[in-house]
Amino acid sequence: MSVPNTIVKIVNKNGQIEDFDLSRIVRSINAAIVDVNGNNLGISQHRALIYAKSVAARVYREYYEGKQ
Repeated sequence: MSVPNTIVKIVNKNGQIEDFDLSRIVRSINAAIVDVNGNNLGISQHRALIYAKSVAARVYREYYEGKQ
């Protein structure tokens, strides 16, 4: 049983279906923030988590509910 409004699977960049892992998005966004703004890891991790949750919510809305 899945959790409502949760992305379970996603198509990766190679076209394969895999489990959705929010932490991978968080790591990528965090790396970009640190690269641009310097090495304030605590703040960048918090911001990355907020942005990643926003991305996941938008993906769910657009692809599962058909809303933009």
